[in-house]
Amino acid sequence: MTPSDATACKAMSIGLGIALSGCAWLATGKPEPGGTASVTIISGGLLVSQAGQPELGLTLANTATRTLWVSAHFRTPSGTDCLLVKELQPEAKQLYLCPQAAIRADTDYPIHIQSFADLQQTQLLDSLDTSFRFEPADLWALKSNP
Repeated sequence: MTPSDATACKAMSIGLGIALSGCAWLATGKPEPGGTASVTIISGGLLVSQAGQPELGLTLANTATRTLWVSAHFRTPSGTDCLLVKELQPEAKQLYLCPQAAIRADTDYPIHIQSFADLQQTQLLDSLDTSFRFEPADLWALKSNP
């Protein structure tokens, strides 16, 4: 990638991020500030892969003082679901990506997040449900940035 390509990609990412500000994020079960949650949602929304394909993206942070195993289950209307499990060190952040062939406007994309104390995922610590919902303008912005 040339420096001009990198600049163009960065500009596209910034432009797309601004254009997607209409994305609704519907969280349920999110702990109150100062709660005992072991995982916090840092950011999330619609992203574009290097190949130009849409992706659902979610950045999670471990707020615990121990290593956690965190799963994010993206459920999509097309059936292109993703179940991702990552090890998160204390105070670490991880990006969870779920590639999609297409994104539908005005449709819920539920995400179920769980944190576990063990690799085998038998000791559940926290569970959180949230979802993405995209406006038609979000999809227009996605299509207008090749």
